[in-house]
Amino acid sequence: MSPYWPDRYGSAPSPVHRAKRAGWEVWEESGCSLLHTLHRAEADTSVFVYFVSLMEKYLYDPNSPFRNEEQYIPVLKEVTASSLLAEKERLRYRSQLVMTLKNRVGQKANNITCTLASGESFSLWDLRSQYVLLLFSHPGWPACEAVTRRLESSPALNRALAMNSPTRTMLTILTVYPDSDSEEWKAHLPDLPK
Repeated sequence: MSPYWPDRYGSAPSPVHRAKRAGWEVWEESGCSLLHTLHRAEADTSVFVYFVSLMEKYLYDPNSPFRNEEQYIPVLKEVTASSLLAEKERLRYRSQLVMTLKNRVGQKANNITCTLASGESFSLWDLRSQYVLLLFSHPGWPACEAVTRRLESSPALNRALAMNSPTRTMLTILTVYPDSDSEEWKAHLPDLPK
């Protein structure tokens, strides 16, 4: 089906209207362009598969400088409903969709369990803070060190941290080390944001 079809009033809506009618929130024109490209590619299965792979590479790959799960969600919704892909492929994209719908901006994050240097464990949901900034960091990596320096010099974050008091916590910065080398983690604790 063409992305441009006459609606009940006889006018041809843009891909934005089609996306909104399907219940998708499309935040930028580029998201509509992605859907439009997919619909145009439906004329040839191999072209459709090729464009889907490009969208996955650029919008979902963690190493892509263009990674954007919000842009990828409408693509995944379209792809998982497509009969042009084998069921095995649709299942893989359904799994990606489930993952991208977790921990979105503005939604409550999934609960995780963390261990402090003391060995004490707690869950994310145990924190009593108005805002929590999760920082996934790997000690010794230049990019992570650069992010840490920027956070420490951020006037907005410093103002929010200054609002913390014994009776109210405005902001908690929770630095998460995702690897298992606890000795490396402990050695770099002084370098992490306080």
